[in-house]
Amino acid sequence: MKGITPVIATVLLLMITIALVGFAFTWFQGMWVSVSETTGTQIKAQQLSMMKTMTIDNVECTTGKIYIRNTGSVDIASSEISIYVGSALSNCGTGITPPTLTPGALGICNHGSAISGTTVKATGPGSISVYGC
Repeated sequence: MKGITPVIATVLLLMITIALVGFAFTWFQGMWVSVSETTGTQIKAQQLSMMKTMTIDNVECTTGKIYIRNTGSVDIASSEISIYVGSALSNCGTGITPPTLTPGALGICNHGSAISGTTVKATGPGSISVYGC
């Protein structure tokens, strides 16, 4: 009996060690999959954002019309663009028309009043454009 006890203790320690290694491997593998999926999703969102660029083409300072061009490679919804006249957010009357700017398309924001002597800023997902009146 004296020779069997150390053998049983060694076998038990090996089984515990193998179980812990298996648990750790499974846990780390799950973490890796979760992190890599999240990272991939964030990279795709960032790339899409960088493809949505626009610029202010022209501003009619006396009428308050602001012309915005999509210079990116994907569509930009007008809800993704914010127009600031001075430091105030402009509601652009009924919004920017058309509601979706395709690549190269021109959108119009009708501020509704003269904006002479102010700075107009347009912000979008991938760019900021500033124009002085």
